[in-house]
Amino acid sequence: AMATDLCILIRRPPYGSICAAEGVRHLIGAMANGLTVNVILMDDGVWVARVGQNAGASGWTALSEALANTFRLADGPAPQVLADEDALTRAGLTAEDLVSGVRVASPETVAELMATARHLIIF
Repeated sequence: AMATDLCILIRRPPYGSICAAEGVRHLIGAMANGLTVNVILMDDGVWVARVGQNAGASGWTALSEALANTFRLADGPAPQVLADEDALTRAGLTAEDLVSGVRVASPETVAELMATARHLIIF
């Protein structure tokens, strides 16, 4: 696998803190600056890619739409967004529950991407 400039690891759920939103914001910023980016959704971060999120009156924004937009916005190489297989299983989610473009990855693949990226940011 080619080393990427940046790997963004999102471990926090989409609601209740700004962490996950900051992860998506960093993805958009990095793409705008022409960096190659991988995003890895682990732990509760897998919920960020859940289609049909409804934040209701919580005041939080559904991030799945923002994530889906990043694939459409890419001028250069589209970001690679991967959901950790084990985390998905724990969350009771499947690949079909996720935004189009998000791929399911084995823990081994996740570990390799984190190890080979030039920079790693964790949210």
